[in-house]
Amino acid sequence: MHRRIKVLFLIPSFNVAGLESQLAKLLNVFDDTKFELHVAALFFYPNRPSITERFPAYVITHRVYFLQWYNPISWFRLFRILGAVKPDIVFGSMFPGNAAAVIGHLFFRYKVVTREHNLYPEKTALHLIFDKISSYFASRIVTVSKGVASFASQQMRIPQEKFLVIENGIDVNEIIKRKETISSRDVQLIRDEFGLANEEKIMLSISRLKKQKNLPLMIDAYEKYRALGGMMRLFILSDGAERVAIQEYIDKKSLGQYVTLAGHRPDVGLFFSLASIFVLSSKKEGFANVVLESLAFGVPVVSTHVPGSVDIIKNGYNGFLVTDDATIMGQAMKELESMSSEVGDQCIESVWPFDIQVTVKKYSDLITSLVEKTVS
Repeated sequence: MHRRIKVLFLIPSFNVAGLESQLAKLLNVFDDTKFELHVAALFFYPNRPSITERFPAYVITHRVYFLQWYNPISWFRLFRILGAVKPDIVFGSMFPGNAAAVIGHLFFRYKVVTREHNLYPEKTALHLIFDKISSYFASRIVTVSKGVASFASQQMRIPQEKFLVIENGIDVNEIIKRKETISSRDVQLIRDEFGLANEEKIMLSISRLKKQKNLPLMIDAYEKYRALGGMMRLFILSDGAERVAIQEYIDKKSLGQYVTLAGHRPDVGLFFSLASIFVLSSKKEGFANVVLESLAFGVPVVSTHVPGSVDIIKNGYNGFLVTDDATIMGQAMKELESMSSEVGDQCIESVWPFDIQVTVKKYSDLITSLVEKTVS
């Protein structure tokens, strides 16, 4: 019987966040007859939701209970797991996972692939030195977009050839099916909750309320949009440390009756079904999955020029890319509103190259090629 390739994903924690959610989607599509899949989390944070509930039953999970980098007990716990699993290949994530994967490689000699998920201009000199050293031991450095690969290559002073772009993926078929099962009754409940008239459409954003997301730009642009005669209300879903400051900014602009901070919502599909356009105003992104989800729902996107968005959004086809200029963004909002009903099919068509099946195939091909190279 053919031995399955042992793959270990080493991540900072099992908390529910973007990186972990994307990994859960990948694991549910991997071929478990070909790969023995393990996920190890370095740190443990009690009383927080765990992403492991979204993992398929065939994935084996490990908690390292890492304490501190210089604590020998922490390394003993990690090495005990590595020794028991005997992985053929280890994927790191973010600095903790990447660093632990590379250090473990020195003792267990598996193939190691580090991963960069975003732009990190705040990296310290020591961090960059470690990244540079790590690149000599990593077989490849996977990034989620071309923009992240280009930025990381220049920042770390590592040749572009070392990087491999594997974009984030979504289950397009699942979203299309979810859209088809949304009931008019559930949509009406949202209309009633927020006082929306029948057939009234909205402008939507799903964004953690933190400075990176640059929400004042979105609000300024929305103000310009209304000055141009735009009538849609803006709904911003999610929450974050900047909520109070953002609400104060909305009130200062006298936009409180038009802009709603709706908080975390389990029913985002209902909001997408009400939306005519989606807006992303971030200063930086690795690859915003929510842009893919919006397009899969048939909702065009206005986005700043950030990695990921520039790879998928085509001006006038499925949205608009804009600079961080409120006037330009407001004009794009108004123009896209007038054409949103015409581009829904184009939005869905544009997202298929980013289907989760495509992403998993790229990972599977990478794993197979590296492990076969080792065997040969």
